[in-house]
Amino acid sequence: MSDDGRYFNREFSWLAFMRRVLALAKSDDVPLLERTKFVAIVSDILDEFFQVRVAGLEEQVAAGIHGTSLDGISAIDQLATIRLLVDDLYKVQGKLVRKKLLPMLEEIGVRIALWKTLSPKDRDHLDRRVLSAMAEVPRHNFVPPELRHVAYADSPIPIGCDKTVSQPFMVALMTDLLDIEPGAKMLEIGTGLGYHAAILAGLAETVFTVEIHEELAREARARLEALGYDNISFKIGDGAQGWPEQAPFDRILVAAAPELLPAALIQQLRPGGRMVVPAGLPDDQQLLVVDKLADGRITTREVLQVVFSPLIKSH
Repeated sequence: MSDDGRYFNREFSWLAFMRRVLALAKSDDVPLLERTKFVAIVSDILDEFFQVRVAGLEEQVAAGIHGTSLDGISAIDQLATIRLLVDDLYKVQGKLVRKKLLPMLEEIGVRIALWKTLSPKDRDHLDRRVLSAMAEVPRHNFVPPELRHVAYADSPIPIGCDKTVSQPFMVALMTDLLDIEPGAKMLEIGTGLGYHAAILAGLAETVFTVEIHEELAREARARLEALGYDNISFKIGDGAQGWPEQAPFDRILVAAAPELLPAALIQQLRPGGRMVVPAGLPDDQQLLVVDKLADGRITTREVLQVVFSPLIKSH
């Protein structure tokens, strides 16, 4: 290799690149949105790269090969450096996310508080536990990699299979309307990529989630398990049929809109329980709160007009 080639590999190695990435991510001279976009994109690329790099280095160390690379660093030292740099990158990413997440949550709190002044049947404030639960969930981990840079915009985000992850305002509102009590047993219809399930898992004792699209269901399970959620159970199937083997449920959340309330879900709701569900024809959907009274009677009330994907049935 020529001297120019060796110089290029040394000066523009993965190590130098990582240091440049971190310097840019930490720079207050770069707008927050641009830094967040940059780190989100780069972290996805580096994650795959480092998996390959670490595997190769671990093989070298296991084989007793401790020579230096073109970067002038031994395999053992490269492994240690990679782990430090990746850890630093994730810490920076976490800080950037929190800078965007907290203002978003504050805005949601204000919007819901304003809405509640017009809805006297509900509490006159947003349950702080809901915002706390949302603050613990990294929304960017539940959207496609190419859309991570808009993960904290207050809008729905497409996730494939003609589905979206709901806008944060709607997630907060529906979760607040559920009025989840500690120890509650939850059923979620429409797992998507798992974002809302993660929030529910921070409020309920157990969450049972059903998704009809196998691709989304498997991806959601992989994401949630990788993040350490251990109180969520998964099922691939027709959400309109619920999960009868696990019924009854204290709370049911439906993330897609049936034209009529599914009888199976009403049956699986425990007396004293509540379901929050969008329902109606595609051009006339209402978000509903459905309560099952102690004597088994059902009451429903409309909350606001919404637009959701239709609830798909298997037959």
